[in-house]
Amino acid sequence: MQLDCDEVESRMAAWIDAELSPGEAELFAQHLERCPDCALMTRRMEAQVFPPIAVVDTAVPGFWDAMDEGLAMAGSSALRGTLRSAQDSPQPGGVAATAPGLLRRNLRLPGVAAFLYAALLVLAVGLAAVQSVRAANADAARLAMEQSLERQQRLSATASLDVSVEPVGLVAQGPFRGSL
Repeated sequence: MQLDCDEVESRMAAWIDAELSPGEAELFAQHLERCPDCALMTRRMEAQVFPPIAVVDTAVPGFWDAMDEGLAMAGSSALRGTLRSAQDSPQPGGVAATAPGLLRRNLRLPGVAAFLYAALLVLAVGLAAVQSVRAANADAARLAMEQSLERQQRLSATASLDVSVEPVGLVAQGPFRGSL
């Protein structure tokens, strides 16, 4: 097997970093001996020296301090809002919902919506009960069929296969229907 120029080009970085397997490295070296273009490209790639990447500190002095202060103030006001809402009781006729520290609003659940919610809940529970009964009936039917099949298999295993068959004779038809 020989490597072509496209394969050498695609494995050039692995060759330079010495990441090729011994077999691949041998094929790669053989190709470089035969192909002057790939050998030149490999020498040029190996000659490249890249300076180490310099880490530049671009942080703005005091940026994180201001960010931490803002987060602490937002957190403390949210905590105060949560404590305040926990002390409040829901208003009559509805359920109070509070977004801690941001916006306080009361959501009311009208009677019709509450009734529909309860009806849907009862319907869901009823359907679950019906499905449970249907599953139990299906299991009982499956069990009965299995028992019937086992019974038939036992009977067929014990029954004799010697069945006498009487020869059938040809019957001449008369001129009238049913005259045999």
